Amino acid sequence: MGAVHPRLVDVLLQLARAAAAAVVVMGVLVLLGWALDVPVLKSAGAGLATMKPNTAACFVLAGLSLWLQIPQGGDRRRGIARLLALVAGLTGLLTLGEHVLGWDIGIDRILLPAGAVASDTSTPGRMAPATAFSVVLVGMAVLFLDARPSAFPAQYPAMLVALVSFVALIGYAYDVQALYKVGPYASVALHTAVAFLILSLGILHARPDRGLIRKFTSVGPGGTLLRRMLPAAVIVPFLVGWLRLLGETAGLYSSHFGVALFATSNIVVFVFLLVWTTHSVEAIDAIRRRAETALRESEQRLMAILDGTTAVISVKDTQGRYLLTNQRFEEVFQVNPEDVIGRTDHECFPREMADAYRANDRTVMESRQPLQVEETALQGDGLHTYVSVKVPLLDSGGLPFALCVVATDITESKRLAEAQRRAGELEELNRQAREASRLKSEFLANMSHELRTPLNAILGFTEMMHDGKVGPVSADQKEFLADVLTSSRHLLQLINDVLDLAKVESGKMEFRPEAVDVGKVAGEVRDILRSLAGSKRIPVELLVAPGLGTVVIDAGKLKQVLYNYLSNTLKFTDEGGRVTVRVGPEGDDRFRLEVEDSGIGIEPEDLGRLFVEFHQLDASSSKKYAGTGLGLALTRRIVEAQGGQVGATSAPGRGSTFFAVLPRRPIAGTTGQVAPQEAQHGR
Repeated sequence: MGAVHPRLVDVLLQLARAAAAAVVVMGVLVLLGWALDVPVLKSAGAGLATMKPNTAACFVLAGLSLWLQIPQGGDRRRGIARLLALVAGLTGLLTLGEHVLGWDIGIDRILLPAGAVASDTSTPGRMAPATAFSVVLVGMAVLFLDARPSAFPAQYPAMLVALVSFVALIGYAYDVQALYKVGPYASVALHTAVAFLILSLGILHARPDRGLIRKFTSVGPGGTLLRRMLPAAVIVPFLVGWLRLLGETAGLYSSHFGVALFATSNIVVFVFLLVWTTHSVEAIDAIRRRAETALRESEQRLMAILDGTTAVISVKDTQGRYLLTNQRFEEVFQVNPEDVIGRTDHECFPREMADAYRANDRTVMESRQPLQVEETALQGDGLHTYVSVKVPLLDSGGLPFALCVVATDITESKRLAEAQRRAGELEELNRQAREASRLKSEFLANMSHELRTPLNAILGFTEMMHDGKVGPVSADQKEFLADVLTSSRHLLQLINDVLDLAKVESGKMEFRPEAVDVGKVAGEVRDILRSLAGSKRIPVELLVAPGLGTVVIDAGKLKQVLYNYLSNTLKFTDEGGRVTVRVGPEGDDRFRLEVEDSGIGIEPEDLGRLFVEFHQLDASSSKKYAGTGLGLALTRRIVEAQGGQVGATSAPGRGSTFFAVLPRRPIAGTTGQVAPQEAQHGR
């Protein structure tokens, strides 16, 4: 349905109110004419038919009813207006029944003053049949002014009344009594015909945006043509015919000349109107074509923008059918426009997802408010998550006629957020683990200090007893005391290892770097363990690469690393085996220590557990080879604290090689603490 001309609608509404007021005034004047016996008010002129009191009263009722319904009012005003229209219509219907059935129920004399006589009828006060019929139509039209469909029964009865009254007016204008007089006595009064014409036009104008009258107020070419031609089609023939009749009556020309003049005048006027209207319609059509071109270009620009975005965009009607999709929609779901347009979500997506989409769409339509919601969609590479912004498209009346959906893929963002959440959880777990490790190290350090104090006393007194300084001891007692000394020294070494490990873990171990001859340190360690190697008849070969020179490192910690490696290899090498210690450069800024044996070897799956605290490879080994599992772990901690690395290679039954790679100079930022220079030189 096309749009209407807003200014014209306002003008017609004002005309409708004016028509209602005019009819009420005319009815009141006629009633006053009957009450005061003023002939000019009862009839429009001498010798003309009078407007009956009932007719005047019906005009007042119908006019007031129309007035109350312009503009549309509330229920109370509408109820009063319909009651007034109903009374007017029933009055006309009863009068029409009197004419048709020959009744005389007395309603004609209710408003007729006593002694009043109507010269044009045998029934004083009774309106003419045509008038009664018109009153029925007018009453029905006003009563059902806002009925649906709006074009019936309001506008059609009003148009019929307008036609009847216009024919009566033509009869008066052309002095043709047959057009306004029905039967030998009853006739339609002149001002009755005028009042009916005004009232019927008021009814038509009261709802200018509905029914047939909407064609007159339309902004389209049809409305323009109707507004130009309709007044001319009514007024020109009437006026030209009346002028022609006046000329003939005055003897200015013959009847034949009058007919020719009438035809010629009509032709000229209507040709002019047709040319003028055609020009206007062509101008309107040109404007329409330009508007359509601009609209197409605007749509193309809009689609270019929509297709250029990474968002998935679609438009649906109120039933959920797709009206538009952008290129991204088609790429994501691998569909063509013709596969989607006109279809619903249930025809394009799995049922569970389609149900969710439709539920969200209904929420937006019912609330008429935008909605942002997360939705999932199944694509070729799996399930994706979207943030969908759904916006209702509202018409001029504020009612939704479509829905626009702009969806952005947030799958990767959610995955990243989930990864960040898990990373945060892992970081927290690592922090807790580090805190637990720190507390463990503090506990071990405290316990080691507490254990070392009484253990030193045990060692001191045992040595004194073993050496006979507190009195003579037998050979068996001396042997037992020697076993106590050996076990106590082993326990003291274990406690010292625990203390060192705790210091490294807490970053509190101090390193005193100095210029060191690595080959010389390796020789000293070999000499310390010479007795152990000799007891198992294991030769220890020392190979120092030429050109290594001196390095700056903590000599004591270097000796501890070599001692742990060499003592470990001697422990796990059978009698008659061999051990080789190698020292050499590793690139420009590092050097490498290796201790190779011909011992029992290590299984490949056990290599990764060699340098773990308090860990031995299996129970059988722990029974056969005494140890705590701290030596290699402490070695790793000491080397890594100085920026180095440790490792081992081995094969079962073919021996093992343990290595450590250390920097030639201290590295800034390592976990160990470097003692101040004065501390280094003062001890």
